[in-house]
Amino acid sequence: MDRDQTGQEGALVEVRMKIEHLEAEHQTRGSPADRRSCFKCAFFLASVMGLVILVLVGGFFLHFFLSHSQDTQTCGDTATINVYAELRNGQGRYDFFEVEKPATYLIYAWLRFSDVTEDEVTLIHKLDNDDRTLKKKKISEREVFFLEKAILTAGSLSINIRSNYTNSSFFVCKLLT
Repeated sequence: MDRDQTGQEGALVEVRMKIEHLEAEHQTRGSPADRRSCFKCAFFLASVMGLVILVLVGGFFLHFFLSHSQDTQTCGDTATINVYAELRNGQGRYDFFEVEKPATYLIYAWLRFSDVTEDEVTLIHKLDNDDRTLKKKKISEREVFFLEKAILTAGSLSINIRSNYTNSSFFVCKLLT
């Protein structure tokens, strides 16, 4: 019986050891003061990341606006400037550009008039003996602007003015495609 009792006591001790091993140990949790430092760290990292994003976005916009300033070429990097002309005479028809090769052109014209009239200013593409009107505008203000993108063949560009003007500028750009 002693033997059986000793065996049972041994088995009981093993069971108790297994049960004690399975029980979770009581752990102390950190105080709320310890958690605040974690929140401070997370807030600091989030604010630094926000500042980095703001700097990147600001740099992008700064680069975008500075690279497209008015000091760059008139027609951009995908064009060549073919002619710049200023006319300082009165009314009439003026040829201001000869088209040598068929291509896409960007035409910018600016005219300043001394008086506002209802006369028309006509931008014309002359091909052999045929005149093709690109754009007509009435003189409803003291300044008239043309900005046209046109596919032109060999010929000439001219402007027909029926009123006296005081100043003008013409730019013709051949767009590279």
